Amino acid sequence: MKQIKPMFKALLLVLMLPVAIGVQAQTELWAGGIHYEISYSSGNAYSVKVIKSTATSYSGDIVIPSTVDFEAYSIYGERFKQRYVVNAIDDEAFRGCTGLTSIVLPNSIKEIGYNAFYGCTGLSSVNIPSGVREINESAFAYCTSLTSIALPNSVWSMGWNVFYGCSSLTNVTLSSNVKELNGTFFGCTSLTSVTIPAGVRTLDGTFNRCTSLAAVTIPKTVTTIGENAFADCAALTGVYLPSSIETIGNRAFSNAGLTALELPSTVSSIGENAFDGCASLQSVTSRRLATPPVMANSEGFDSDTYDLATLFVPEVALSTYQSANWWKLFQNIEGKSELNQVYDFEQDGIYYLIKDANSVEVTYKNTSYSSYSGSVTIPSSVVHDGVTYTVTGIGNYAFSYCNALTNVNMPSTVTSIGNYAFIKAGLTSLNIPDGVTTIGERAFYQCTQLTSLTIPANVSMIGYLAFDACSGLTQLTWNARECWSNGNMYTANITQVTIGEGVEVLPANFVGSSKVEYVNIPSSVTDIGEKAFYSCSRLTSITIPKNVKNIENYAFSGIGVISLTWNARECWNNGNMNTQNIQYVSIGDEVEVIPSYFARNSWITELTIPSSVKYIGREAFYSTDRLSSVVIPDGVTMIDDKAFLYSSATSLTVGKGVESIGTQAFEGMELTDLTWNARRAISSGMVQGYRLQQCVIGDEVEWIPDNFCNGYSLSSLTLPQSVTRIGDEAFSYGSITSLTLPSSVTTIGDDAFSGCTRLTTLSLSSSLDSIGDRAFEGCNRLLSLTLPASVTSFGKQAFRQCTGLESIVVESDNTVYDSRDNCNAIIETDTNKL
Repeated sequence: MKQIKPMFKALLLVLMLPVAIGVQAQTELWAGGIHYEISYSSGNAYSVKVIKSTATSYSGDIVIPSTVDFEAYSIYGERFKQRYVVNAIDDEAFRGCTGLTSIVLPNSIKEIGYNAFYGCTGLSSVNIPSGVREINESAFAYCTSLTSIALPNSVWSMGWNVFYGCSSLTNVTLSSNVKELNGTFFGCTSLTSVTIPAGVRTLDGTFNRCTSLAAVTIPKTVTTIGENAFADCAALTGVYLPSSIETIGNRAFSNAGLTALELPSTVSSIGENAFDGCASLQSVTSRRLATPPVMANSEGFDSDTYDLATLFVPEVALSTYQSANWWKLFQNIEGKSELNQVYDFEQDGIYYLIKDANSVEVTYKNTSYSSYSGSVTIPSSVVHDGVTYTVTGIGNYAFSYCNALTNVNMPSTVTSIGNYAFIKAGLTSLNIPDGVTTIGERAFYQCTQLTSLTIPANVSMIGYLAFDACSGLTQLTWNARECWSNGNMYTANITQVTIGEGVEVLPANFVGSSKVEYVNIPSSVTDIGEKAFYSCSRLTSITIPKNVKNIENYAFSGIGVISLTWNARECWNNGNMNTQNIQYVSIGDEVEVIPSYFARNSWITELTIPSSVKYIGREAFYSTDRLSSVVIPDGVTMIDDKAFLYSSATSLTVGKGVESIGTQAFEGMELTDLTWNARRAISSGMVQGYRLQQCVIGDEVEWIPDNFCNGYSLSSLTLPQSVTRIGDEAFSYGSITSLTLPSSVTTIGDDAFSGCTRLTTLSLSSSLDSIGDRAFEGCNRLLSLTLPASVTSFGKQAFRQCTGLESIVVESDNTVYDSRDNCNAIIETDTNKL
């Protein structure tokens, strides 16, 4: 027999110090060969962004997942899986990865960073998902194999030179919500045509050196054509400049292939060398009355243009042009009577501007505006000089400041309503035709007499402040399928809103701060914008349909919701919903994700989590102080941090499939009944057993997780034969008096039964392999113990302060024990077992 010698006093003092658990925050992570960095934690699941690989370069075909899971450690030392939403591609993440051939981005991506794919010369395919809001500077610069790109309407911001040097790019679809295109296609030498979406206000260096560009459509929202916008576009022989253009910047069209040019009456300034090098220009028309546009220098046009081209100007302003700086350099200047007015012709009291060979738009009579009154009916077509024109638009300022105007009947042929078209008009009713796709800036600004408004299905762009200060609006019908702006609508007085079937997007600030008491969100909706229902305090009941995938921040902040029906299958954010008033919650049977803060601090008394749910978010049911029981179904695999922290539920059932439980997920619950069926959960979420009256461990449970039931109050415990592992601190400081471990148990973790001062009888499993550090520390009523032959080691201080332990019988000489165990037990070898 051998006796463990007492420890040296100094060493004993050190080892008796409390153990402090310190966990260093992990900021960079790897999964599936992709490098991530934790970006932020706000309002929903934790987020990560894809960052540049420091070990290897990305290559081949890559698919980025929408979520990734990593093992993490809580401040208590618990191990658990943390789920992160992949929300961004970081600056320079894939820069210089010449072997990258294609990439698939998930809908969770919101931002693509600076130089993200710069120099990926082999990249031929990339999707921009509908969740992307920002694409930063030079994101795809020098992706020379990229042939096509389609940007969803969710994109609001594009940095400089996004597609700089993409020499193979031929097919482009742009977002209707982008306001500026700066250097976007610089050096895209294969690009032949592009349609600039309505909503863009500024072009700066946009198509510089696009040598194959032959056709471009500039919308009526553009006010500035900036420096080098079309410089060196040798194939561009003609371009239509809308009547919204005010400024043409330095070198805007230098060295372009223009043969004819018409400047609208709104152009007031022309920058240095704006048309220098356009040697093919044969005619220049300026419609500006009274004072010619100011030219910055004599090189505004090429010397050949001054000598050979003809300048056509309003007849009444001929002498002014002939004497004006630099305009007088034209050798051939002719006055035309038809340029003496802002419109091309008038018919039945309506003024028209010819857009092309087949279409016209309604315009105003002169620069004093206020050209119309009463009720105006616009025909679908008009005949002028033997030509039939289709009326396709309401031009900029067409009905502006018409205080006496009460109604305008627009034909179905109209597809666009221009900037300031009805600003401060006296409209009392409005019918926007179904064919309209764009509504310009301040189009209906301060139309205070309008009480109801219907936005038709095809509208995809509503300009800045289009419906601002429309203080009379009380009813809104929204049928726009995919429109990301409500035109800064004045919603404070809206009491009734109808959302049409087929609508996919509810834009930012949709009916925020309105007096709406009821809203039906149709099943077609997938995106709900920022502050869409913000501060709708009268909205007491809301149903989120199943196809909603994205709810932006503050979408439901400040609403008065009492009853919530949540059918969204996979949506990670609840829009910062004001959950404190919620009394009734229903979760649909197709829901897979319960988002973070779902019913936080709510007054719900009943909760049914359907079997379809896989993930329960951070603080989803935090401090639900009227909830009596929680049943987590078998399909749930992950429960995030603090999901049920301080919930009042006294009964908890944890399903079989749960693998990851976040820190403090169940802490503060004063449970009396616990049913635990999770087969392989690492952490318990800090379940506390102080008040337990009943604990059932399911017959498929393999692991008893870390911190399973701290302060376990029951005196007895039955473990099923399926259990193989007992986790760290699983039953520490419990009230167990006797324990028989099933033969399946192989591992007892650190501190598993430490502080169990009532434990008198312990029978260990015949399959037991190892006993962790301090596993039975402080079990001072334990008198004897037999270690089966299967045990090869027990950890440091496994029986420390087991002052009642008189002997330990070891059934094998191969068992390794630590002499610093600090107990006085006699170690005996059972020779009958050798």
